[in-house]
Amino acid sequence: MQPGRGPYARTPKQMWEEAFHTEKKSATVTKRPGEREKERASGEKIDGLGDEAVWATRQFGSVMHVLKGNVYLRLSFGGPANHAEQLEKAKRIANVVLPRLQ
Repeated sequence: MQPGRGPYARTPKQMWEEAFHTEKKSATVTKRPGEREKERASGEKIDGLGDEAVWATRQFGSVMHVLKGNVYLRLSFGGPANHAEQLEKAKRIANVVLPRLQ
């Protein structure tokens, strides 16, 4: 993800805070016109990957979210594969991709 443009633009790090740190959310957050409250992301924290990482499993796949500096990486895995195998693949991919995005 890259920083947005315009009066309601947010950086990837701000988007991360809104998605994963709702307890820090301030009442002064400006919403875009017509924007409804979004469902907050949740999942298992993963240590040792980027500044922060979250792994979420869903019925039909899994998602890895990784924050490093002001770079926010999202890796999605679909299908009936084993979630533990998908987590290991996500870690390997993130470790290859993150250094290239800095």
